[in-house]
Amino acid sequence: MLVGDPTIRNQRAMQKQICHRCEHNIEQTPFGGAPCTGEDTAAFPDKFCAGGIRTTITFPTFVAFVPNSVEPY
Repeated sequence: MLVGDPTIRNQRAMQKQICHRCEHNIEQTPFGGAPCTGEDTAAFPDKFCAGGIRTTITFPTFVAFVPNSVEPY
């Protein structure tokens, strides 16, 4: 499954559907907030992360509805 738009080629157009957080320590304090905010980056961290790396992948939500496609019970 693809996540995001594979045709995007510049940082300004980058969608926040994949992001990485470099945790400062194993307790993950201070709390970094919601995914893909604050110091989170679209690129994989290029430094050592003492608390590990948290990667968030947000899949698109798509609901298709075709009127009168199913008989109601």
